[in-house]
Amino acid sequence: MNDSPRPPEELLIARREGTWDDSSVPLEARGVRQSWFKELIHSITWHANAKRRKALEMDERAEYQRRASVHFDHVPWPEPVEVPGEIAYTTREFVAQYVCAATAAVKGPLYALAPPDARGAPGVFISHAWDSHLYIQGHAFGILDAVDGGGIAGVKEDFIWIDIACYNQHSDLQVAPDMERVIGATQHVAFPITPVPLFDRIWCLWELLCAAKVGARLQFCAAPGYRTDKRIMVNDFLRAFTSVEQAKASISADREVILRQIAAHFGSFERADWFIRDLLDQGLSHPWFEKYRT
Repeated sequence: MNDSPRPPEELLIARREGTWDDSSVPLEARGVRQSWFKELIHSITWHANAKRRKALEMDERAEYQRRASVHFDHVPWPEPVEVPGEIAYTTREFVAQYVCAATAAVKGPLYALAPPDARGAPGVFISHAWDSHLYIQGHAFGILDAVDGGGIAGVKEDFIWIDIACYNQHSDLQVAPDMERVIGATQHVAFPITPVPLFDRIWCLWELLCAAKVGARLQFCAAPGYRTDKRIMVNDFLRAFTSVEQAKASISADREVILRQIAAHFGSFERADWFIRDLLDQGLSHPWFEKYRT
């Protein structure tokens, strides 16, 4: 039985070159269906690992031959099989290696290639780190694993807003005001818990500030997975935050601007730190998360 996922191209619509107009759909209205997006990422990842699967099959056959060679003189010792490493995309890698290429002809967002039934008004904004993996086969460490987590930690909304699918990577980015507008429209922000911290990065703090300004509902997401993995990720995530003043940014000017706005909104960095610590304590207070610190 062939249980391989559909090829990525079957999950996308074909567009003629130059057919996307950024003004045709407001940024805050570009939601993608969560199940479609997850299927697309799974498909891309699965097909990208085709050579690895073939090598693993060859290595398995070689192992049988090695065992036979020990007992039978006429069975030669097999040649070694080189198995390539598993391909698992971080957000940054996915945008650079897939999104930009797939959308180059239309000069639009990945949203522009989503079929009509995979588009809708987003009910939640996904705030994530670009160094987090989207999905890793057989593990529960990715952004999509966390967002699609079961029980208390799952995102229930059908349509999500996530920058890698909804933002036009070919346009002039106006990230700060754009994120404020989108978060104001969704009124709900979800923070996936992965091995990569969030609140030590200045842009994640900016999204948190935007949520605080509009009183958006805040939610932490963690994949059920293995209990020990979940517990370690949750508590590492909790301990990773020290102070907004320690947040990092690739562009120092962005950091200074955002820190000034954080201080202006909360009154001081100390009050901003207290807000975030309280958010973490309250947001991870359910026994399911199993945070160590009380």
